[in-house]
Amino acid sequence: MSLGLVVVTAAIAVGGTYAYFNSQKTVAGNTFATANLTIGDPVNSPVSVPNMAPAVWSSSYAFDLNNTGTITFKYKMSATSTADSDLFNQIWTEVKNSSDEVVYDGLLKDLNVGSDSSLTLASAASTTYNFKFQLVSTAGNEYQGRTATFDVDWLASQVENAGWTE
Repeated sequence: MSLGLVVVTAAIAVGGTYAYFNSQKTVAGNTFATANLTIGDPVNSPVSVPNMAPAVWSSSYAFDLNNTGTITFKYKMSATSTADSDLFNQIWTEVKNSSDEVVYDGLLKDLNVGSDSSLTLASAASTTYNFKFQLVSTAGNEYQGRTATFDVDWLASQVENAGWTE
């Protein structure tokens, strides 16, 4: 027997041969999709309160808030004068939530419901707030025949945003 054959035979006897089974699979097409935080368009027409007089309550006007996004949000509501801020500053406002609880009773210019971030609305949900208005009882003749306009502003942020202060 040759020396090379002896070495190969010895290597096989001592080290043996090894075979292992292996397999691999790729899980393809994984995705991440971000949420959508969206306040839906209001379904109520803008309010028009005619013939206001001091200390006389208007009819009730509904303002709906709709979450058309994909996540729960926390929200705030305020009002902004867009014309004749002097008259706007004389409007007393009562706001009730959908459970008919008064959530605000004060001057419209100071409206700030939800400033403590306690109000939330789930995805695909809606809620209604009912407003009543009156000209303050101390409003004098200088407010006759005037018209004020205002916006109701809704601000929303995801619930997890602990530092939200807008």
